[in-house]
Amino acid sequence: MLHHKPVQSTFGGVCGEAVKLLPFANDAENIKNVLPEQIPKGSFALAKKRAQEINAQHPAHKAKDLRDPYTDVYEFVEEGLGITAY
Repeated sequence: MLHHKPVQSTFGGVCGEAVKLLPFANDAENIKNVLPEQIPKGSFALAKKRAQEINAQHPAHKAKDLRDPYTDVYEFVEEGLGITAY
């Protein structure tokens, strides 16, 4: 979602509602199938910046599983997959 727009709302227990905010999602069933053409070119840096802004609103002492919204998917993409831009 952060590739498309900023997000500030919480998502605890409402993943189905979050799916509705994605411009390319038809339903919660197909959301695991994101095609390359659905992600704007050059948007990784913007999505990462938005994620870091979301994460910065939480105090460092707060456990990650209690932070909402929170995402560190960009770390997985960079460190786990070795992708730093797309």
